[in-house]
Amino acid sequence: MKIRLLSILLLSFIFFAGLLFPAKVVIADDSEPTIGIAVQSIEPEASLQFVGCNPVYLTAINPAYEQQVVEMVNIEREKVGLPPLKRIESLDQAARFHAKDMAADAYFNHDSYDRTQSGLVFACSWSNRISRFYSNYGWLGENIAAGFGTPDSVMSAWMDSDGHRSNILSQNFTEYGVGYASGGPYGSYWVQDFGSRSNSYPLVIDREAAATDTPQVSLYLYGEGVWGEMRLRSDDNTWTEWQTFAKNVELTLDWTQGLHTVSVEFRKIGQTSAAASSSDTIELTTSGFALGNLPNQIVFIYDREAHQMYPQAYQLNPQNTQSDLTMSWQVSSTDAWIHISSMSGTTPAGTTLIQPDLQALKNTNELQGSVTMTVSGDLQAVGSPKTISVKMVVVDSLDNKLYLPSIRN
Repeated sequence: MKIRLLSILLLSFIFFAGLLFPAKVVIADDSEPTIGIAVQSIEPEASLQFVGCNPVYLTAINPAYEQQVVEMVNIEREKVGLPPLKRIESLDQAARFHAKDMAADAYFNHDSYDRTQSGLVFACSWSNRISRFYSNYGWLGENIAAGFGTPDSVMSAWMDSDGHRSNILSQNFTEYGVGYASGGPYGSYWVQDFGSRSNSYPLVIDREAAATDTPQVSLYLYGEGVWGEMRLRSDDNTWTEWQTFAKNVELTLDWTQGLHTVSVEFRKIGQTSAAASSSDTIELTTSGFALGNLPNQIVFIYDREAHQMYPQAYQLNPQNTQSDLTMSWQVSSTDAWIHISSMSGTTPAGTTLIQPDLQALKNTNELQGSVTMTVSGDLQAVGSPKTISVKMVVVDSLDNKLYLPSIRN
């Protein structure tokens, strides 16, 4: 029965497509933006080996455009209380392939065509084309558009159309991909491919945002009613203990700048090992580490008459000025006349003394050098490395003992 209903749906689509999109849509001067009709199916089609639909994997020509559409879709779903869709590479590739194919062969249709000397030749249906990239699906859907110049404009058009909005806000889908291509009669082509698989339980970080400036992120986990327990970890950290399944989870990432991956494992109550897993990645644009509480310059003054150095030594006490997280540091100098009491330490209590070698003053009245403070390990700390200028000046006498041993920002 499902297959029969599907056939009616596809036939209806083909019939109405012929009415709505006659041959003139591929003429170069017909550049009126259009979004076609939305399509959706509930059963896989038999695999048909059309040469024109063999998968070709493409690099995004405008990753920012595609990501903006991804985020806009989940914003629209959030407005009506729906869970976010998980962006996956296979649906990205299916959508990107079709956008590029429509632009290259100058047509606008959900089904795929090849342009030959005699005109357009049918290659494969839209669902068969997607299944070449995205297999074992239970639901599929697709929106297409052409002639829209920005993510905002194409999303507005889709949301103003009942069929396209229905795909975007469908509860049948859990996964999603976007493709964008330039060129062709319309100048720009957009494809959204939607899907769900019975054995897939996506994890989505911050509604599929590409980046965050805070380590506190929100997770959405599919699998409610299927799994009784779950455990989480970020990056290569230790797994949490098994806990009762929850679809909404707050998590704190390691506060280091760069890409972070959150993973989850699921199991049913009574099982002793994981039965399914998922993961998602987000970029953290800030760091919880900032090297500070350090001068830009240290100045030593030697009084020949008094045989006295002011100050005798200068203490450095590096701090993490971004957060309370402990930070390890190292200090070094290429100048032999600069003595360093401790070459490494940790915040907040670690210190080191910088002291000049008096023997270096025999043949000069002034010395210039530097020390460099660096945060240890792989941490990307703001302000690291920090180079501190070190200067030693010799004077005959000091009548006034007021001096500034260091200069800070």
